[in-house]
Amino acid sequence: MASRTSQFNLGLSSAEAMAACGPAAAIAFAQTYGRNPNVGEAMALARSVGWNPGAGMAGAASEQALLNKMGISTKLTNGVDWNAVGQEANTGNPVIVSTPGHYFYVDGFNAANGTYHVGTSGTDLKSGAEWMNPNQMQGLMGQATNALFADHPLQGPSIQANPAQGLSPEFANKPYAQEAYNAAVQAGIDPNIFLRQINQESGFNPNAGSSAGAMGIAQIVPKYHPGVNVNDPIASLNYAANLDKQLLQQYGGDYTRALVAYNGGGGAVNAWNSGAPYGESQRYINAILRGETPAANPAAFQNLGNNSMNQIAGMAGVPKQFRSIYSPNFLTSSIGNSIYQNAMPPTAQANPLSMFSSIFTRPG
Repeated sequence: MASRTSQFNLGLSSAEAMAACGPAAAIAFAQTYGRNPNVGEAMALARSVGWNPGAGMAGAASEQALLNKMGISTKLTNGVDWNAVGQEANTGNPVIVSTPGHYFYVDGFNAANGTYHVGTSGTDLKSGAEWMNPNQMQGLMGQATNALFADHPLQGPSIQANPAQGLSPEFANKPYAQEAYNAAVQAGIDPNIFLRQINQESGFNPNAGSSAGAMGIAQIVPKYHPGVNVNDPIASLNYAANLDKQLLQQYGGDYTRALVAYNGGGGAVNAWNSGAPYGESQRYINAILRGETPAANPAAFQNLGNNSMNQIAGMAGVPKQFRSIYSPNFLTSSIGNSIYQNAMPPTAQANPLSMFSSIFTRPG
C-alpha cells in the first residue's frame, strides 16, 4: 500500500497545494495498484475532470473520474460505511473518503480505539492528526458523503477483521503488531519473523530513537530514507517489510543473512560468512530466529521491479552506526566501502562512533 505524500510536498504553488488533497489521494491510491503517475501527469488529469485551484475537485464523482483516467476502476458509495472502510483498509486496500472540504486517504484502522490511519491527509490539516476517528474528521471538514473503494482490490487475507487474528500470544497486545503482521503478509515475507524483528528493533515503540539517528518503529534513518515518514508507524512497517523482501532477494532467500544485513550492513554479512560474526549480529539473530533456520527459497524472491526499493537497498549494506554520518554516494564509493566492509578495531566494534569522535558531534 502506497503512503500519501503531503499535498504541500508535491512541488505545487501555494494556491494549487491548498486545493490538491484530491490529486494527492489519487496518486497514492493509484500507486497501490501498480500505477505511478507523476505530479505533472496527475494534475493535468485532475484539470481534465474538473479540478481547479480555486475549488479543488468537482465532487466525489470527479475524484472517481480522475482515478479512472489513471487506470484504476473504483466503486463510489453514497454515504460512508465506516466499518467497511476499516475492514478494506486493513486488507491492504486504501479507501478515499470524501467530505465537503477534503479527501481523506484511509490506509489503516485501529479497532481498539476506533481511529483510522489517514496519514498526511490528516496532518495536512490544522488540528488534524495521523490517526483520526470519524467524528474528528467530520468535525473539521464536514459530514462524510462518499467513499471510493477499488473495484479490483489486492487479494490478501482479511487478517484484521479480528484485530488479533494471525498473532501469537506473545505479540497480541503489542501496539502496531497487527499492522506489522499485515505489512509482512503484503510483502510476502514470514510475518512471525518480522514481528520478532520489529520487537528487537524498537519493542513496537513508534517513538523509539537511537544515537545513530535511527527513528521510529522500524529504526529507519530519515536522512537516507526520505521516501518514508518515520513518524508514521504504518508507513515505516510497510517500508521495512519491503526492504526485508529486497534483502531476501539479494541473499537468495536466506533469512539469516538478510537480517544481519538489515541490522549491520554488508560488512556484518561478510563477518558472518567468515565464521567470526559481530557480537551484535549474533545477538540480533538469536533474538529473532531463536535457533530456527528458515529454509532459503530463492524462487520466492525474484526481481521486484520496484525502483524505489532498489534505491533504498543501497543503504542496506551500511552499518546503522554510520548511516547518519556518511552520504549514500560516499558509502557506495571504493573508499567508503573499504571502511565498513573491513574489520574494525575491537574498541570501534564496541563503539563505532568512537573512531570519529574528533570530527563529528555524536548524534543525540
